Amino acid sequence: MKLSYYDLISTSPYFLDGVGHIRAITFRDIDKLPQKITTYNIYISVISFDKDSFIKATEMSTEQVDLFNNFFKERNLKTTVFDFILSNELVRNQLFLALDFFFVENIAYNQENGTFILFNGEFSEENKVGLITRDNFKDVADVILQRCAKEDDEEENYDDMVFRDEKTRRKWIKQHEGAKQRKLAKQRQNGEMYDIGNIISAVCAQGIGITMLNVWDLTVYNLYDQFNRIGSNRIDQITRHNIAVWGDEKKQYDYDGWLKNNVTK
Repeated sequence: MKLSYYDLISTSPYFLDGVGHIRAITFRDIDKLPQKITTYNIYISVISFDKDSFIKATEMSTEQVDLFNNFFKERNLKTTVFDFILSNELVRNQLFLALDFFFVENIAYNQENGTFILFNGEFSEENKVGLITRDNFKDVADVILQRCAKEDDEEENYDDMVFRDEKTRRKWIKQHEGAKQRKLAKQRQNGEMYDIGNIISAVCAQGIGITMLNVWDLTVYNLYDQFNRIGSNRIDQITRHNIAVWGDEKKQYDYDGWLKNNVTK
């Protein structure tokens, strides 16, 4: 589900029907975590898992994956990344901590039916707000990632594709991952430039009212939003300067360009 630009920049919790309220995370929230930004990045990684990245991260063998898939196939079910996460106690515990961080409500894990239950206050039936299950986890993860400016690019989703077995699936994916790997390599090259600490420092240095004293109360999404706006405004200023010197004979300047953003463009 695609959130509106208003919902993305809002500092209020976003209510996901049947689940609960997803917080707008600030850097002050992150600063309270045990290892601050490192812990936050771990939470984002767990929320971001798809089946392939989970299998790779946990080093599951082809045989283990086939056995796991067959277990669900015998019950007329197709495996989801949520099923894989719940099967690994270490990753499941990390997911619990991540969900507890991103949601306003208190969370409990029900091992009997493999769901996370959200409560408004005490853990009682009358205080139950919603559930996170294998059926809605993808939507939950999607909204969390959007609110943290981690919305995935439109890449191929291998989870919904049908393959003869896990070996065939891995072979097919390997043949179609070249472009993704080149993109990741480029991101790693630019890693230091786009490190979150460097972005915080760069935005604070712009003199737009965001300082080292108040930036911690900014949501993660709003920091990236302002960072992108600064970049767009600089391009617009350079373009207008060039037009003032050289003119705009072909009338190519977009006078509403400064209003465009990466969400509603």
